[in-house]
Amino acid sequence: MRRAFTLVEMIVVITIIALLLAIAIPGLGTMTSETRFNEAAQTISGVLNRAHFAALADANMVAVRFMPGHWDASDPSQPTKPGERQHLATYNYVGAVTGTGQGSDPFVNREYFERRKGADSIILPDDVWAAPLEALDTGRGLVDGLSFEFGNIGANFVLRATPTNRAFRLDPTRIRNGGPFPNSDDFLLVFDPQSGLRTSRPEMHLLKGFVPGKLSSNDPSCGVDDDVRNREVLGDGDEEFRRYSFSGVALYRRSALLQLGASATGVNRQDYLRRAGKPYLVRRHGGGLVLGGAQ
Repeated sequence: MRRAFTLVEMIVVITIIALLLAIAIPGLGTMTSETRFNEAAQTISGVLNRAHFAALADANMVAVRFMPGHWDASDPSQPTKPGERQHLATYNYVGAVTGTGQGSDPFVNREYFERRKGADSIILPDDVWAAPLEALDTGRGLVDGLSFEFGNIGANFVLRATPTNRAFRLDPTRIRNGGPFPNSDDFLLVFDPQSGLRTSRPEMHLLKGFVPGKLSSNDPSCGVDDDVRNREVLGDGDEEFRRYSFSGVALYRRSALLQLGASATGVNRQDYLRRAGKPYLVRRHGGGLVLGGAQ
């Protein structure tokens, strides 16, 4: 007849199991995090690949937009939310408007992109977000079309602007509190059917639809819902949200970046991205990702 475990033996067994779990669980957490990063890279690579071939097939520029999930089909003036995931969506080039004035002024020359019909959004894995690769750059960068520099483009990364306020912002909640949001939440990668990925310099683009705005009082479209109105016409009083195109992405843990807090400087945030982010270049022709983009 087999005897039962004694109390001492049970304590020894439980202790051994606890030690094994203590060793294994951090490794499992790292493995899970690494798996999410790999899954995100594969997902982004596939989306960019399809966008490039869509540009070739349509003989038209196609853009991939990276954005917070709740900006996907809603007012992008709303602040981002903790714990939400990043979405990818594709847009077609639908035309340009060129006005009089300085030829490089982005508020005179505008390229319009509209959401591809029937193309569902792609959602990245939990807690893995992409920032523009240029966010890692420590050199000085001139914002396209403007006569002054914002300094270190990584420390003061900029994505959106209005015609009346050329100080580009990231998150309305932080704007009202006097500072930018922690990271670049909304950006484009643009493919041209002839030249491939557009990376010669940051270009400014205007996405039609779901951009909050207010038309001038003498415009006959006043009173129409913003998301419909801006899809059709943009008056001088509209807030025209523009997004850059970039040369690659840097994947990072969203929760870790947000843990830096609102008091963290742009340099603090860039230091985190440079230290913990995974940089990828985008193939100019083909759209796939290449690990290890230059910093």
